[in-house]
Amino acid sequence: GEQTPVSTSQQPVVDNNGISYPKGSYFVQVGSYSLQSGAQNVVAQLGAIGNANIYYVSVNGQNYYRVRVGPFANETEAAVALSKVQNNGIYDAKIVTD
Repeated sequence: GEQTPVSTSQQPVVDNNGISYPKGSYFVQVGSYSLQSGAQNVVAQLGAIGNANIYYVSVNGQNYYRVRVGPFANETEAAVALSKVQNNGIYDAKIVTD
């Protein structure tokens, strides 16, 4: 069936299945938030970097909104984005791959 975004704001919340990207893509995971508003604040903070999306996941019945930048084809590109994120004051961001 169709994936329905949770939010109709400018940055739609998408389920991981709602965005297609090559397997093994790299992302910068900026953070995981229990509140959608928290995730949206971070996306706004990262506006200059661009390509930040909110991924909605459910883990053991808990809902989380993950903010990720990407996808990137390789770790080098992701590392460049990671340094930009850290320059924005978010130091616990990390590179992840799916």
